[in-house]
Amino acid sequence: MSHLGRNFFTILWKNFVLRKRHWVITLMEIFIPTLLFYGISFVNNKANKLPDDPLRVIFPPQTEANIFESAFINHDVVNIAYTPANDFTNTIIENVKNMMRHIVKSRPYKSDNLNDNLNITSCTSEDELEKYFAKLYGNTTESNYIGYGIVFTNTDPTNFHYKLRSTSTPWNTAILFPHSGYNKESTDQYIFQGFIALQLAVDKAFIQLVTNSTPAYEAILQQFPLEKFNDAIKDTIRLFVPLVAVVSFVIFLQYLVKRIVEEKQSGIKELMKMMGLKTWMIWTGWMLNFMMVSTIISISITFFLCYDFTGRGGVFMYTHWSLVLLMFVFFSITMVAFSFIISAFFYRPTFAMNFSTVILMFPYFILRNLKNVPMIIQILLSIILPTIALENCFSVMFVFEKTRNTLSWSTIFSDGVGGNGISVGMIFIIFILDSILYTMIAWYVDSIFPGPYGRSKPWYYIFQWILPKNVKDSSDFKQYNSSDKRNFEAAPANVKVGIKIDNLCKVMPNNVVAVDNVNLDIYKGEITALLGHNGAGKTTTMSIITGMFSPTSGAVYVDNYNIFERMDDFRSSLGLCPQHNLLFTYLTVEEHLIFFGLLKGMSASEAKTDGLKLLNLMKMINKKDVLVPKLSGGMKRKLSLSIALIGNPKVLMLDEPTSGMDPESRREVWDMLLKLRGQRTIIITTHFMEEADVLGDRIAIMDHGRIQCYGTTLFLKKLYGTGYQLTIMKENANDVDSITSYIKSSGVDAEMKSSFSGQVTYALKQEQSHMFPKLFKRLEDNKFLLGIKGMGIACTTMEEVFLKVGEIAKDHTDKTSITSREQTLQRTDSTERLTNEKIKGISLLIQQFKCLVHKKALYSLRKWISLLCFMIVSLVLVAGLMGIMNLQIYSSEKEPPLELRLSAYSQVAPNTFIASNDTANPVLNQFKELVTGEGSSVNQFSGSDMVSKLVSESSSNIEYYEKHMIVAGEFNSSAAKGLYNNIPLHAVPIALNLITQSILQSNPKTSSYKIFTTNHPLNIYSPDECLSDLNAVSSILIVPLMWGFIVPFALLLLLSDFITFPLSERVCNIKQIQLMTGVPHIVYCFSMFVWDYFIYLLATIAIILVVYFGDLQGTYSNFNALAVFTLITLLFGISGIFYTYFFSYFTKTSASATSLFLCLNQFVGMIVSIVMFYLLRLVRNSSFGTVFISPWIVYTINYVLCLNPFYALIGAYMSYSLISLTNGRCDQCPDLPCTKKHYFSFKDDDEGLGIYLIYLSLDWILY
Repeated sequence: MSHLGRNFFTILWKNFVLRKRHWVITLMEIFIPTLLFYGISFVNNKANKLPDDPLRVIFPPQTEANIFESAFINHDVVNIAYTPANDFTNTIIENVKNMMRHIVKSRPYKSDNLNDNLNITSCTSEDELEKYFAKLYGNTTESNYIGYGIVFTNTDPTNFHYKLRSTSTPWNTAILFPHSGYNKESTDQYIFQGFIALQLAVDKAFIQLVTNSTPAYEAILQQFPLEKFNDAIKDTIRLFVPLVAVVSFVIFLQYLVKRIVEEKQSGIKELMKMMGLKTWMIWTGWMLNFMMVSTIISISITFFLCYDFTGRGGVFMYTHWSLVLLMFVFFSITMVAFSFIISAFFYRPTFAMNFSTVILMFPYFILRNLKNVPMIIQILLSIILPTIALENCFSVMFVFEKTRNTLSWSTIFSDGVGGNGISVGMIFIIFILDSILYTMIAWYVDSIFPGPYGRSKPWYYIFQWILPKNVKDSSDFKQYNSSDKRNFEAAPANVKVGIKIDNLCKVMPNNVVAVDNVNLDIYKGEITALLGHNGAGKTTTMSIITGMFSPTSGAVYVDNYNIFERMDDFRSSLGLCPQHNLLFTYLTVEEHLIFFGLLKGMSASEAKTDGLKLLNLMKMINKKDVLVPKLSGGMKRKLSLSIALIGNPKVLMLDEPTSGMDPESRREVWDMLLKLRGQRTIIITTHFMEEADVLGDRIAIMDHGRIQCYGTTLFLKKLYGTGYQLTIMKENANDVDSITSYIKSSGVDAEMKSSFSGQVTYALKQEQSHMFPKLFKRLEDNKFLLGIKGMGIACTTMEEVFLKVGEIAKDHTDKTSITSREQTLQRTDSTERLTNEKIKGISLLIQQFKCLVHKKALYSLRKWISLLCFMIVSLVLVAGLMGIMNLQIYSSEKEPPLELRLSAYSQVAPNTFIASNDTANPVLNQFKELVTGEGSSVNQFSGSDMVSKLVSESSSNIEYYEKHMIVAGEFNSSAAKGLYNNIPLHAVPIALNLITQSILQSNPKTSSYKIFTTNHPLNIYSPDECLSDLNAVSSILIVPLMWGFIVPFALLLLLSDFITFPLSERVCNIKQIQLMTGVPHIVYCFSMFVWDYFIYLLATIAIILVVYFGDLQGTYSNFNALAVFTLITLLFGISGIFYTYFFSYFTKTSASATSLFLCLNQFVGMIVSIVMFYLLRLVRNSSFGTVFISPWIVYTINYVLCLNPFYALIGAYMSYSLISLTNGRCDQCPDLPCTKKHYFSFKDDDEGLGIYLIYLSLDWILY
């Protein structure tokens, strides 16, 4: 196997071990989505057992009388205004009035401004007409009023053009086909709100005026035969499928993001790169790690969505299963690539997890509810966010399901509605492009922002291949001459430079110079010890050399090449033992050595054999199967050293390799390194002077980022030493002067350094060493006379050299140091007692409480940026929710005008069927000429049963029937029938326009005359919307869904920041120390809660203000609704904070605790809560509840789940939103048959939130 292949296999093996060690998480990743989609399949199977409507529905023809009778059936008063007013238009309007006078039934009027059931007035201009209706309908709450404006834009009889402007909305004039692929409301709206009747009246009045006669043909309309199914429950299922899919993948993507960022934060990622692993291999390893599981998930989800358990079809009946599977696989790949981007921007796992969830879920919830989004915007949003792409893909698939058209590989680039809209094939291409784009962005960002470890590249490095290269080797730089500096020892002529450091400099972001122009030659076959006090720059220098940090300037050369330009080549021969143990928590000791051995090019057997040898040398063979978290500090250090040694590297860089080891282990390591010295270039840092003296062939002492001296131990001791130290043990403490005088009388220049009881130390100059034997003999001969018990001589130690260098460096760099004043404890002017009595009882408890709150406050204030970020994100989420509510329920988007012509559907290449027994029928011929001129093909046949022909066509090719057949015509000697397809939104008025225009042109006198009709809504909020909004699916499903996800998720993010403090105090045992001082546990916990609840209150106040000012219609910001919202939020704060503390006991890292907290509550709190909310609604419906599940089982499950405060919160918010919406709409539409609901209902069969409030009030006791 090649080295590249071996490294790739190694990373796969490492990730497999990760999965094996965390098998519970792997099972949950598979089990939870499978369980959710099994539930969806279960509900779908139950829905399939419900009775269905007949397959085919034949609609009766609508004569002119029927059209007029059906118009305005829900309206008592019709107001019509027209412009301009002239003889021509006045005549038309008078005829229109005569035809429509008896349409509206007489009913009591409810407004003094309206005095007739049909009011017609004229306006001087279109602007005046708009102002007229704005004044008339702007503030009225009368739901039975409707208004129409008639704007005659061209009164030339040969080119008659008018606009109908209705106060009713919406008309969806911006789109031609419904998003769902099925349309009923639009057809009913055109007919029952009188648009078609008014259009027919205007057309007939115009024909009568220009022909001066009554039309010879009656205009008849008839809807195409329709396949009709009971899709009420399946529509709800289709609403939830994309949501459940997105949440299922996003929840467990957080685990992947956490793992990636943890390796980046700890430095393990950079360590693997140092050992020879390529960055792209690490990314690929994570990709395959997630894909192993996501592929299984995709297969199980596809099975439950597509398999037909009942014989009446699965959730996807008409979509090929391979497309569904491929959609999930592509989505999984894209999500992993997106997680790479998140991990590239963050180096704190908690922030990365929270941000990934927010950025993937929040825009998804907003954008999935926007209507009439242009295709280009959909494509752009799909490219930016994979969750939007998945939503669009599901939408297209459900269009095919709605229309009963087959979605297969042959129709993969069809939008399902006959247009050129977004398609499944297009989404697949977007997924592929997204994966490539996300990966490239992640690769680029990770290169220029590698995090706390790693060498960053310049932002323009991707363009360096086109820039001129200025390649320099070590010969291009001025050779550093150490012989001319007194504190640098000249190197022997026979040694070779292994590493050359040239003018290396590192300036930290706070402008602190960590490494200041370091020049150093490290020689082959020697051990070079780098000494220095804490913060001197030793570790930073080694980190720069290994590529973990980027240098500000300078270069490092190995074998005459700059390692910063060929870092991968250098790392292939490098063994590193970093200052901190960079180890995997999920690998055993032996697995670590095998893993890094494989990365260095060894075979698996060689790595295992070499690893066992190193473990024997380190005397930890009995620990080979132990996981890292169970090792002691010294054992972890031995393992880090073994990792550096495995693979026989040429260069060893050991940063404090023996720290934490016992003396025996340290000596063993010394012996091993001395044996390796002649084969490698070794750099060590240490704080043990003895270790440096024993191991160091050369020693460099560093201070304030500079190399102060460099040479052998003898050279440094001679340079900085004080000579020798004579220590004399004496019998009498008062004999010091006599001993001193006697030594000096011997001709030796001795300086007394210290004198203690029974011991005195003298410094002797090295130059007088030839006089020492004579001095020692004289002292020995006269020791009884001088009172000497014993004596000893010692040369200068490395510790003394180190301290001497430090003093010299301090004199040079800190000449302006300020001497602190002495603080004395004496008080001569006070009569206070020197000691105070300790407080006890309640006073002590109060003092302890204040102290603990103060400590917690300091902790929060010192990480205010993190806290502020969580609060801002929470507020943005709530503000976004209010924006969604305003868009979803009270959208003020203006609808554009639409000219009602068949050519509007030219993009689908319409095909028009024409039937008649008389091929010479003039109306037929004019109809044929019109549709042909509008870009439609024509199929003409003899007969008078167009319906049978259409039924036959739909049976043979339902997809073509629903997409391409917009209108049809059937003609006889007295009537012209226009048939229209129900799926295109505007087929009804187009069919009527074609019929009336054909009747007009069938008259020889008016054969060149044309009629053009435009639908241009007035975009004035009409009371009719009260009823439609109140009963819309969005009100019942979407609004509670939004409230049940966004606000709780905002609070979830806020509470997740409260986990770190109690967890860190528990893990580092600070909590135990505080309890040992006598602090009661309840005081300790309550102090944390008080401060956290104070922070929570601040966030709650801000959220309430956002709701108050963000609710434009007062639905949620009126006093009652806002008071209930405040009560829910405040009660959750109590139980929610203690519930958050509960999660600090399960793990030892804040990232793991936060991940567990977020993932569990997103599943149980969000998915389960939302499913249970709608299941409760279902069982309360006696028609369907017993078909699915017994109500008492659902109620019992609900009670148990309410023990989770987050579940209770979501249930409360969802009930609150639905009740507030209902009550708010009742207030705005007082004339509707609307009954307000009570918030505090405690009945199971009601939608009140009383039960949730009880649990939120008491759940804190449990936790």
